[in-house]
Amino acid sequence: DDEEGPTMKEKLVSLLLRGIDFFCDWKCCPAWVKFTDFIALLVFDPFVELFITLCIVVNTLFMALDHHDMDKEMERVLKSGNY
Repeated sequence: DDEEGPTMKEKLVSLLLRGIDFFCDWKCCPAWVKFTDFIALLVFDPFVELFITLCIVVNTLFMALDHHDMDKEMERVLKSGNY
């Protein structure tokens, strides 16, 4: 029996595991860690999530109000609202 070397799948798994060890285990400088912690605090705040949700809802309403043969006042309101 001729013993073959590692298969393509084994080589790929080994390569991916080395990539995970390299990219997911960095020791970052303390300033970067503090910065990312601050950004995470802002991004995961419930009020930021509420604000984004409200922006999406208002944008959806503006898109729903846009229709053919609108009067000039409605066009002005929608144009102002899109800015």
